[in-house]
Amino acid sequence: VFAMLVFPSFQPEFSVSIVLAKDQKHYDVVYSKPQTAIWKWKSFPDGHEELDLSAPVVVDREAVEIDSAIVQRIVSVVGSVLNRTRYPEEPMDGLDGVVYEFTDGVRWGSTWSPDAGAAAEMVRMGSLLKDFALSSKDQRETCKKKIYEALHKLEAAGEKS
Repeated sequence: VFAMLVFPSFQPEFSVSIVLAKDQKHYDVVYSKPQTAIWKWKSFPDGHEELDLSAPVVVDREAVEIDSAIVQRIVSVVGSVLNRTRYPEEPMDGLDGVVYEFTDGVRWGSTWSPDAGAAAEMVRMGSLLKDFALSSKDQRETCKKKIYEALHKLEAAGEKS
């Protein structure tokens, strides 16, 4: 129902997502990170480079149950923000930084190293979901409170855009 894919320039990629659990009775926040970068480039003597997908990739994964009330709120707010996604006429590409991609399973949006606005708030919320997935059981209520606060800020930022 939600995914944030993260592509840092000099570190392995990772994702955080909310999925319906295998038992289809609850949702899980899932944090996945490969042990090595998936997007590897191979250089050749003539100077050209090609994407090297030949090496097997081991992915570490953490999954933690999350209640459906917060999931419904995330789906509502993220869907609203993604509905308003627009891309600039001039690309905002850079050599360094981080590319973030978001989806609610229907709509997609992406941004490059945002520092303010709805895109930055989406990144913040995704980062808090990652923290939730990696947190100990006694830290999860605090994490959920921060996620609700981030959703409120995201909703406000989305209304301004």
